Amino acid sequence: MSNFYDSIIFDLDGTLWDATEASAIGWNSALIKENLSEFCVDSDDIKNICGLPFAECFLKWTPWSRQKCTEFKLHIHLQIQLVDAAPF
Repeated sequence: MSNFYDSIIFDLDGTLWDATEASAIGWNSALIKENLSEFCVDSDDIKNICGLPFAECFLKWTPWSRQKCTEFKLHIHLQIQLVDAAPF
C-alpha cells in the first residue's frame, strides 16, 4: 500500500519549524564553494538577516562595500542561470 499526500507544507518563515540551522548549513555550503569560508554563518546570523535581500545579507556579514555585494549577487545569479541551462 502506497502513501498518498494531497498537500505539502512549506514553512519558510519559521512559524512551524525553526529553519535557521538548516539555512546556515546551506549558506555555509555555498560560501565554501565560492571560497568565502571566512564569512561562514550560524543560526544567530541567519536570524539577523531574515527577510533581507541577498546583497543586504553580505553587507551585514562582510566588510564589503555595497558595490562589491551587488557584484557578488550578480555573480551568483549568473551561476544559477548556468545551472538552470545545463542539460540533464
